[in-house]
Amino acid sequence: MKLEYHYFKAHLLKAETLLQFVSLRELYQYTEFNNLNTILLLLNEQAETTDFAILQHNAIMKHATEGYKTLEDFAAADLNLFTDATLFYEAKELGYKKYDDYKLVKETGISNKIIYDKIKQQGFIQGYEEYVKLIAINENLPIINTVISNAFQLYEYVTKNGFEKYNDFEEAFLKGFTDKPTYSVATEFGFINNADYQLALKLGFRTSLELTLAQKHKARDHEDYVRMHELMDVGDKKNSNDEKLLMVLLSKIEQGKRISLNKLYDLYLKTINEYNYKDTLALPEWFTKQFDNKENFVAFLKKDSLRPYGDYDEDGEFFQINKMQDREVILDASNVAHNNKGGVQSKPTVSNMLKMVAFLKGHGFTKISVLADASLQYKLADVDKLKELEKQVDYRTSPAETSADNFIINYVKSKHCLLVSNDTFKDWKNLDPWVANNIDFYRLSFMIKDNEVLMPDLKL
Repeated sequence: MKLEYHYFKAHLLKAETLLQFVSLRELYQYTEFNNLNTILLLLNEQAETTDFAILQHNAIMKHATEGYKTLEDFAAADLNLFTDATLFYEAKELGYKKYDDYKLVKETGISNKIIYDKIKQQGFIQGYEEYVKLIAINENLPIINTVISNAFQLYEYVTKNGFEKYNDFEEAFLKGFTDKPTYSVATEFGFINNADYQLALKLGFRTSLELTLAQKHKARDHEDYVRMHELMDVGDKKNSNDEKLLMVLLSKIEQGKRISLNKLYDLYLKTINEYNYKDTLALPEWFTKQFDNKENFVAFLKKDSLRPYGDYDEDGEFFQINKMQDREVILDASNVAHNNKGGVQSKPTVSNMLKMVAFLKGHGFTKISVLADASLQYKLADVDKLKELEKQVDYRTSPAETSADNFIINYVKSKHCLLVSNDTFKDWKNLDPWVANNIDFYRLSFMIKDNEVLMPDLKL
């Protein structure tokens, strides 16, 4: 428990024993140790206090006040590292108790204590010391082309770049980021450091996952990665990329057409050349091949894996492309169910989907699937007919809160099947080059009016 001092003014006239403490701190500590709380304020001829003194055992022990008004003030100044009374009282008048705080205020010219307190609360006083240590020991941190020689300058720089607290800035800074917007975007897309994020931007990648997969499979940029990823979804894992490329080529040849072996092989060579890098004229490292010669190409044409696209006639040396009705077809459930009747908007119905299924079956289609949003069943005007539809076709729903469009597009990508939908997938075309270049080829538009289904793209 600290002493409560009592002060009495006095003139020193004569003393048998007069002791001078070597420092004001020694005097203060002596009073604390001996529990002495009566302090004499020795005055000069002008009635000015010159010394603190104590009387004990007929001896006067004293030390100059050094400008302090009380021993409590000296103790507070000493505790908070003030070097003299002038600085202590000036800081006290400004509202600062610690010398480091006062020093920072004087160095930076901060006159508003509210601003200073905010800087301190947000961690920049202690943070500046951490910042100095970081840049001293870590050569890989970002270069900041701004002079930062105190906590206030650090505060100005950090807040200008979108951070509120020093700790948030330090976390980003150690990962190579200096501004909050960039750090937030990079973090959102899975990047753990700025180096990877900048590399991704340079190569055209949007997410860390895309960059990681591209590096794993040696795709050199985003365009290369997209082409690689498109072929990944074709066929199965055992198929090489040139085999998958042939499958895509066959899926785009006019339905029911007969194409000679030589022409098909020329089309294949032209298509595979489109995968060559323009600068090196070489195929990407990720591109796997089985067709070293035309004989291997012909051998693959005979395999059952190409039956969904057609049949190879070995004697006639031609490939017969399947008719449209021999292909798998999927229905965009929401789009078909919402189909307008005579231009008048109506509630979605199962009846529309049943009419479409009946139309397709009547024109020779046998493999029909329906892909729907999970929420569609709650909007149907005739939901009681849904079981009837499920008996006739493979009816699938996307997970809750997930659009069926994503599953529809990926299914068409991998199966190269036909899609019944009036949706042009405009938004998807802006995001996915494959959709922009291919979806309309597989899409069959339609119109349902009363009990009649019209499909101009269907070739009988």
